[in-house]
Amino acid sequence: MIRFTDEDVERFSVASLDFNPLHWSEDYARKTPFGQRVVHGMLGFMACLRGLTVPSRATPSRITIDFKSPLLLGVDYELRVLSESSGGVKAVLTDGSTTVTRIGLQFRDAGPHLTDLPEMGTAPCLRPRRIPIDDLIPGLSFRACYAPPQQKYQELLDHLGIERRRWGDGLLLTILSCSYLTGMELPGETALLWSLNAEILPPRPEVPLAFEIAVTHCNRRFAMIRSQFSLGSGARAFARGEIVATARPSAPKAAVDVAEPRSRQFSGKRAIVVGASRGLGAAFALELVAEGSTVVGLYSRSREEAVELLSVSRDLPGRLILEQGDAADLRWCRSLKERVRDELGPIDLLICNAAPAIQPLRVEEACYERIRAYLDEGVALVGAPLSSFLDIVSARHGCAILISSRAVETPPPHWPHYVALKAAAEGLVRAAAAHYSNVTFMIARPGKIRTDFSSTPLGLVEAEDASTVARRILRSLETSVSSDNVHFCR
Repeated sequence: MIRFTDEDVERFSVASLDFNPLHWSEDYARKTPFGQRVVHGMLGFMACLRGLTVPSRATPSRITIDFKSPLLLGVDYELRVLSESSGGVKAVLTDGSTTVTRIGLQFRDAGPHLTDLPEMGTAPCLRPRRIPIDDLIPGLSFRACYAPPQQKYQELLDHLGIERRRWGDGLLLTILSCSYLTGMELPGETALLWSLNAEILPPRPEVPLAFEIAVTHCNRRFAMIRSQFSLGSGARAFARGEIVATARPSAPKAAVDVAEPRSRQFSGKRAIVVGASRGLGAAFALELVAEGSTVVGLYSRSREEAVELLSVSRDLPGRLILEQGDAADLRWCRSLKERVRDELGPIDLLICNAAPAIQPLRVEEACYERIRAYLDEGVALVGAPLSSFLDIVSARHGCAILISSRAVETPPPHWPHYVALKAAAEGLVRAAAAHYSNVTFMIARPGKIRTDFSSTPLGLVEAEDASTVARRILRSLETSVSSDNVHFCR
């Protein structure tokens, strides 16, 4: 089994000089569709080398790597060798039944080259480039010198159990260089690596490595960038090939259209929005404040987004109050309820919007613990606010809205945890409705929404703007008809 830790990522970062925040920054990564730090793809490949064999008196001559799915911390992956011969090896890294990385290595008859590395690393970018997608056009290129720091390079190899004399610096330097080139140069900060196809040539690597990387093709619809690269010294290249990566689109910012006609249905009302600092929750908060509501917005860690949201709301007729804490913690919710009751009185509207970030999983043994942990966290994010705040909503004969998902109706096979969470949350609401007869409950099942969690090229296809979805759900409160106190909308 191969399991990646914080230490693995830190060691790889300082050895490769690839400090892309998707791998390096917990705060940054939490605001991406992955919801957490992602392991460098090239670190995943290097971790596999310990389980592969190099033929005697042979050295790698070509490498192909396809990254099918991002690697995550704390997950047990399995290396499976598909074929092995004197000419090459094929292997896959799997998460249960799912292939996450596909590897191909070819060898030639020659001993591996070793080279002397500088004590201090060399790289032109200390921070990843921020290149707008419109500027990622064929012909865009960068040239400079690169070398990993000698001590950190050797410490990484020792940590991963990789024998340098067995594999040679040609392969290992190519891997570290390509990680740096993708995460720091092209596409840079927004990069997500998909594949590497590289030829490792006979010349001995000489450092610092002179590199050149150039965009050869850009698929605008999917932000897929193909780049050619070369590594060498002077006119002598020791490695060359193609890197394919996507440039992740920027997450949408919270905004409100002040010119949008409003019914003023919520003017003077008081609301609590759980998960209010980003995405759909932020859109609900701004729409309500724009109608003249007083909104208590709950958020956990997105302090920067919360401050920005507060700034946007200042010119609107209502009032936004932001509260930072853990909405899954019943004690925190209870304490907040007492303060809200003392300062504002009963509440007209409760919106339960928060949910953990979604990663593809399957109903199988390898994924069971992650499914259970997801359900534990997600149910608490709905159950604790409902349990604490429904009595002050009931006192006002108010309304509670649960943000569910259309996935409940047509479950995707790779989202069993998400579908189970939303189905369980709907069950909680329906049971609560039987007890709180003077509260109107609404279960909203929107489709794809433009949020941090969907900010990938494919994720944004046919996705609606969060403000549009928030307005539609709020308007549906005026028109929904049901034989009981539970209404449904999309």
